[in-house]
Amino acid sequence: MEIFFNSSFFRENRAASLPTPAQIRALNGRNGDIVTFDEPPPVKIEAQDQGQTFLYMSLVDGDPLTERWPCMTTQERLTICAELRSAVSAWRNLRQDEDTCYIGSIHKQPLTDTCVTQRTYVIGPFQDVDAVKQFHDTMRIYIADPEPIVFTHSDRVACKILVKRNSPKLAAIIDWGQSRWYPA
Repeated sequence: MEIFFNSSFFRENRAASLPTPAQIRALNGRNGDIVTFDEPPPVKIEAQDQGQTFLYMSLVDGDPLTERWPCMTTQERLTICAELRSAVSAWRNLRQDEDTCYIGSIHKQPLTDTCVTQRTYVIGPFQDVDAVKQFHDTMRIYIADPEPIVFTHSDRVACKILVKRNSPKLAAIIDWGQSRWYPA
């Protein structure tokens, strides 16, 4: 098993160990796709084992926006919308390294979005200075002016936006499994 030890979890000695992939697989077999522990690590850690990637991360104390929205006042809704606009702007302003230009998943991996994997000729990654043109040609779309490549969540829906309990403030945006570099 490969574990990425450069996270603050290990540098700060926050726990003696993590559940092993075998323990997680056993729990997953009994409980479905989601495995939780009473005290999850406070930061994200990746581990790879037998071709699977495991993400260990902290539990966010918040409610899905879908549950809170109906009870929110207009001002509370405006506050959440402003925070979301700021968050989206922050991740869309992330930039690839200067010598990197690609459309695809993290670390120049192929696209794995559901809408893309159904058409295997679209999976990419699309690389080099003409990455946007390659992507547009493959998708059979025409855009007159090539757009910059930006980091995108790709699965941002209300149930994946968490609002702090007892406060109309953004707690987290979860489920980054389909985040990608795409044209704006």
